Amino acid sequence: MLDSSMIRLTWAVIEETQSTNLLSLTDTGLVRLLLQRISKRILLTGDEVCELYDYISSRTMLIRDIADSQFNCERPAPTPNDNPAQIAYHRVPLASA
Repeated sequence: MLDSSMIRLTWAVIEETQSTNLLSLTDTGLVRLLLQRISKRILLTGDEVCELYDYISSRTMLIRDIADSQFNCERPAPTPNDNPAQIAYHRVPLASA
């Protein structure tokens, strides 16, 4: 069973990983990436690797949801120039007769 420090480390690594990486990988790739990053910080036993694999695998949807939220917060708000379908209309004074 994973202890609380291992779970905190796992979520810290998830938070530090670029959201584009978390969103673009397959589930297996996502789990492997996170396991690699965790194993660079601490030495894992074979049992811990298996437990972490299961823990992360069971939470990939949550991880992607968090990454998607972070990604949307990081992007600047769209401007009218971002959407060419929007046309700006300017009022032109009519000539008096």
